[in-house]
Order: sequence, then C-alpha cells, then structure tokens
Amino acid sequence: MTKMLTIAVLLVGLAKVAFAQITEDSATNAIFAAEQELGVTNGKPVTNGFVFVDGKYLPPPYVVTRRGHTVQINGVVVERPCPWPIPETPTVTTEDPQVPPSLTANSSKYETDFVKYLRAKQSYYYEHLQLTGTNFCEAMAKAYAGLPNVERASPDIDPFYVNVVWRNGGKGRIRVVPFSRRSHEWTRASLLETLETRRINYETRLEQGDYFCVGAKMSRTTGTTDGALMTLPTLVEILKTSKDAKEVHQRFQSAGWMNWGEKASEAFFINRSGLADLELRLEALKKSAKEKQAKDNSFEK
Repeated sequence: MTKMLTIAVLLVGLAKVAFAQITEDSATNAIFAAEQELGVTNGKPVTNGFVFVDGKYLPPPYVVTRRGHTVQINGVVVERPCPWPIPETPTVTTEDPQVPPSLTANSSKYETDFVKYLRAKQSYYYEHLQLTGTNFCEAMAKAYAGLPNVERASPDIDPFYVNVVWRNGGKGRIRVVPFSRRSHEWTRASLLETLETRRINYETRLEQGDYFCVGAKMSRTTGTTDGALMTLPTLVEILKTSKDAKEVHQRFQSAGWMNWGEKASEAFFINRSGLADLELRLEALKKSAKEKQAKDNSFEK
C-alpha cells in the first residue's frame, strides 16, 4: 500500500512537471511565432536601476527588448499584453460561459483559453444581462473565484476593480469596469505601438535608477531611485538574517511595503545567495546620494 501511494505521488509530481514544461514550451513557441511576424527591437544597455525576477536579482547591464509580442529584460519576459496570434474580436455572448477544461491550477493568466473565457464572461454579464457598476464587478469576482488557478477573488472597495489571489502566491488588482471592446481589439500596428511604448518606459525608468520586481510568483512591484534606497537595503537585511522562507514572509508582511504571497517570499529566500553585487551597488548609490545632498547644501549656504 505504501509503495503504491509513493508511486502515485511520484506520478502526480511528474505530471505537474510535464504540464509546466508544456505550458512553458507553448509560451516559447508563441513568442517565436510572434517574432517571425513582428520582429525584434533591441534597446541599449543600461547600467542603472535594479531588476528582480521571481526573487532572483539580475545584475546590470540591462537590455530591454521588444521580442515578438513581448517585452523582455535580459531575455526574461516582463510584459505580454495580449496572446499570440491576436484573438478575434468576440461576439456578444448570450449563454453563460463555462470554465474551459484546459485550465488548471498551473495555468497562466496569459493563456488563450483563460483570456477568452474572461472576455466571454464580461460580454455575457455586461452586454447580455446588462449588469453594470457594483453588480457587474461582483459577478466578475465570482467568475475569477471559480477559476482553478485562482485561490480567491473579491470585489475591491473601488467598484471598478476585483482583487485576485493566485494559487501561485501572487496577488493582483484587476480593473473590470468599464467593459470596453475597443481596448482589446488589437491590430498588428496597435500591438507594436503599445509594446514599444512599454519597452521605452522600462528602459527610461531603469536609466533613472528605478527598480522592478516581476515574475509569475509575485505581484509586480516598482519604485524610484529614492524608493530603492529605502526598500532594497531592508530587503537585503531580511534575506541575510532570516532563518527560513517562513520568517522572510513574516518580515516582508511586517515591513508593510511588499504585498507578496508565500511563494514570492520563498523565491527570494532560495535566491538570497546572489546579493553581493546588489549590496555593493546600494552602498555606491547611498554614497552618491549623500555626496549630492552635501553639494546641494553647500550651494544653499
């Protein structure tokens, strides 16, 4: 019996790994297909700023690239505004859509079936049932809560948003009102324009010294250079002095500036050994800020 149970657990684990690999391969294939159609735009190397991906610090230089239908920093996808190929404009949904069987607890919010299902739900509630405002938001919260990759969902205090906690530990505040078709009627030209705007925004903000924490295991967090000086030294201190991922998570929550789940805290803890370069850069940034402040004070006198 014990042997059979062990085999069963092993098979489930292998199935999860296989599914994750299939999902990753599908995303890679989509990027490759989009790249053939949309091409690539490479940015210039940037030595300022800070980037973390799923808890791992990426040292500079940073190159922000528009590759296919994605924006990437040093080869890591940070933006994917719509699936590829571009989905067709949906018709009005007159029957209540059911959750696609292809969606699982490991599904990405970028998967085509995930996006199509939620768009169909929006159409059904807004265009067919003609729900608006709070009623529409509550209906969409229930739709999100019923998805296998969502831990829980609830209407935000602002009736335009739904708060979502993903099963991978991340959190999101998703705008669902107003429902608009035009913003999702992507064309090749509009997608390229949006991607290039976002690519330039990342590049510009990194040049200014801003920081980005992104990834599948955490909600996106960004900040300015001043924010980096206040936030990142605390992050480093927590990672260096915590005994395990649970303590990291507790201290992140106590700090109040990182609204991340347990998976995000675990990812940071696992990758805590690669912080030496980050510490040196933060010390140099702190020194530079002090020198600038002293210079400004001397001018005031």
